[in-house]
Amino acid sequence: SGDLISNEDHDPTLDFGFVRKSVSVGDVVWVDLNRDGILDEGEPGIPGVKLVLVGPDSEPVTDVFGNPVESTVTDADGRYSFDNLPALEQGESYTVKIVRDDPATIEALKPYTPTKPGQGEDRKRNSSDWESSSEGLLEDGEHDPALDFGFVTKSYAIGDYVWIDTNANGIQDADEKPLPGVNVILTDENGTELARTTTNSAGRYVFDNLPAGSYKVRFELTAEQAKLYHFTTAGADGENSGRDSDADATTGWTRVIVLGDDNVNLTGDYTAFNLGATEGIDPTWDAGVVLNPAAIVPSAPAEAPTGDRLSSTGVDPNLLWGGGAAALLLLAGGAFMLARARRNDAA
Repeated sequence: SGDLISNEDHDPTLDFGFVRKSVSVGDVVWVDLNRDGILDEGEPGIPGVKLVLVGPDSEPVTDVFGNPVESTVTDADGRYSFDNLPALEQGESYTVKIVRDDPATIEALKPYTPTKPGQGEDRKRNSSDWESSSEGLLEDGEHDPALDFGFVTKSYAIGDYVWIDTNANGIQDADEKPLPGVNVILTDENGTELARTTTNSAGRYVFDNLPAGSYKVRFELTAEQAKLYHFTTAGADGENSGRDSDADATTGWTRVIVLGDDNVNLTGDYTAFNLGATEGIDPTWDAGVVLNPAAIVPSAPAEAPTGDRLSSTGVDPNLLWGGGAAALLLLAGGAFMLARARRNDAA
């Protein structure tokens, strides 16, 4: 104090100033390029994402200056922060939420879906889904930079089945068998090849982890398969059916397949393959094949074969060939027999 000599003296300079302890949270919304749920160096941020902050018990927050804490938007590097927040008590936390129904946020995140949350032990590098809560923030100046949100590019799959259309109705019936080993080629909408595979023992195929876009599929019989089969009628059960054939009967090409949010055939309820596609599979792209007409091969009359008589398959041979002709018959189990009929000269 200054000189205080008389009873009336007063020193008004002995003041004590205090500020409220303030803390902050952040930090980034980013594209998880390698899809591992970890923020890696060089992975880009996503600008234009709107976020809000709520306090303990989800109540609105007022900053240390008495102002309401407003929403914020990620910058060009995907960064954000909420500053000048009151310090918390033990057991309390702040929560940051992405505003999912904000038009700008919808546009910014349209190509993406959340990456795997909670990967690894470092909070500063892992991700949360759509909201994240702070830790600590009890002392003045503390900052929690671990409220991050990682996203991966949406991905899709196309499948799925090639079968032998025994009754040639263009529909997958319960008793009809799959056809393994068929070549299946994925192309862009202009026909440029992107990938290829073959149907497995169950007649299934899949193209997984595809970005949104327009594609076509071409089914290609092997040389040996083409001797026995050709493609059945396409579209017998409607344009978007999963029960009919989509391969053009002449070329084996499908129509253009559009993968994206508007594809109504996408499903995650699929067990034929373990898929990586984040948005599921469109499993409606199938191909049916029918047996080629029996080949008519001229043949000279021959003596009746000797040996035990084969049991009838229930097909009248006169419907398949005339006298002096040979034909291939499809027997149970997929075996083939070359049968020859002798002209009945006495007729």
